Amino acid sequence: MKTTNALNKLLLTSFVAVSASAPAWAAEGDCYQGNTNSLVSVARAAQLNVSFSQLMDAAIANYNSNPDQPVWVDLTGANSVNIITVSANIDFVALEGISGTFTLPASISNFYPILQKTCYAANVTIGDGFSNAQVATLQEFILRWDAANFPADKSLTGSALGLHNKSIIGSGAITMSSSSYDGACDVTGITAPLSIPSSFVVNGEGNFTLRPLQIAGTTFSGTGTTTVKGAFAASQSLVSSVTTNTLVLANSSVGSGATLTVTPAQANNQSVSGAGTVSLFGGSISGSVSVAEISADIVSSTGSFSVNEGGEFTITAANASNLSISGAGAT
Repeated sequence: MKTTNALNKLLLTSFVAVSASAPAWAAEGDCYQGNTNSLVSVARAAQLNVSFSQLMDAAIANYNSNPDQPVWVDLTGANSVNIITVSANIDFVALEGISGTFTLPASISNFYPILQKTCYAANVTIGDGFSNAQVATLQEFILRWDAANFPADKSLTGSALGLHNKSIIGSGAITMSSSSYDGACDVTGITAPLSIPSSFVVNGEGNFTLRPLQIAGTTFSGTGTTTVKGAFAASQSLVSSVTTNTLVLANSSVGSGATLTVTPAQANNQSVSGAGTVSLFGGSISGSVSVAEISADIVSSTGSFSVNEGGEFTITAANASNLSISGAGAT
């Protein structure tokens, strides 16, 4: 068995050979990236044929000799023993110094040390079986993890920013605390029950993306964009529930027997397929409206359309044959 000093000398010699041109410190995205002498990772340990723990010892020894070179860790491929090693030596790890794609197991009772120094660009899955105490830490550091399974006896509250791009499954209650937002918020990855405030304002350049069933009980308004993504399996109206300046129907289809009700302005330039029906609310069309990309059957909520003077209504011949269209405008 090598002595600690001999091991450190071996490791540092190996590091210097591949990192002579590396800066003492560099930023990569929002993750700390330091000198290779300070890097601890499963891949690096395998490359040098040493254990993860031995590599950590060597990086700490380097830090003790070079206080401007804190430890930085890539936890890709790490197991619970590796993560415990990092947690036990967390004081030597740089802020934003933990990166990689890894699972944080519930067997590590205290999530705080790891999440506190995990950078935002890391891809972190929370292992099943976490406690309520661990949930409190997940809520505090909601921006520093990506995926989790919340069972019925666990719940989570997060802002629009915190819940953006999360993958949360299970039957536990997820609550959004924000009632307005001017950034990107995509909650389509949350399949656990999600509660959004009854009135939500999407401001400015904001874009709130959600699945059809997630709209229920909420009215979206404001100068931003609401993107509804996926299939409408049951009948649903967006006429009063989405009044933002822009509505985008992404990858949309209407299931057999279901009806999607939208205004002509909401339907304009949308692409909707499926065996169901798109109902255009109101019988009057002004301005330019195109529903030519809607292959689902189109009906009018009033039974007929009047295209006002100066207006233009573009529709497929197949859908036009099912409608009564009149008025001084162009069709």
